[in-house]
Amino acid sequence: MKYEIKELIEKIQKEGIEEATRKANQIEEEAKREAENIIKEAKLKAEEIISSAKKQAKQLEEKTENYLKQLIRDTLISLKNEINKSLIEIIQKKVEEAFGSGEFLNILEKIILQFGEKEILIYLPEKDFVRLKDTFIKELQEKLKKEVLFVPTKEIDVGLQISFDKGRSYFEISDKSLTDYLFEKLSLDIKEIFK
Repeated sequence: MKYEIKELIEKIQKEGIEEATRKANQIEEEAKREAENIIKEAKLKAEEIISSAKKQAKQLEEKTENYLKQLIRDTLISLKNEINKSLIEIIQKKVEEAFGSGEFLNILEKIILQFGEKEILIYLPEKDFVRLKDTFIKELQEKLKKEVLFVPTKEIDVGLQISFDKGRSYFEISDKSLTDYLFEKLSLDIKEIFK
């Protein structure tokens, strides 16, 4: 019986060791599977984070690029507006200087002499009419031996309007009309610069 007990003990020990080994192997397999799942999840999470970061970086890059484009556009518009404003001021100053010079009166006299046989009506700013009434206007009418009608007007500040059809239509040679004309011509050149 001693022999049977010993065999029984050995058998129990053997079965216990086998059971423990089997359980250990099972635990090890479960641990490996769990570790693999954790690694898979970690890789997926890492890929999601990287993908999200790339997407955010691309969006930020696009926003920055759009912002810079808008900034450049706004700067060019502002620069163009400042150039236009300066250009208008320069043109107005030069036109006003030209109208105030004796050269303008010489040009006016040549225009009137060239169309002397027609009835001429000239509208002048009130301040110029008063200033020229007793000098230039009087001398010009004596030279032409024909009356040229000069009329004061509040419609223009600098320059004149001249009519060859008793006021039904007229040509305007004023600071505003010349400034507009010159600005239009020069702004075409400016537009070419900003293309």
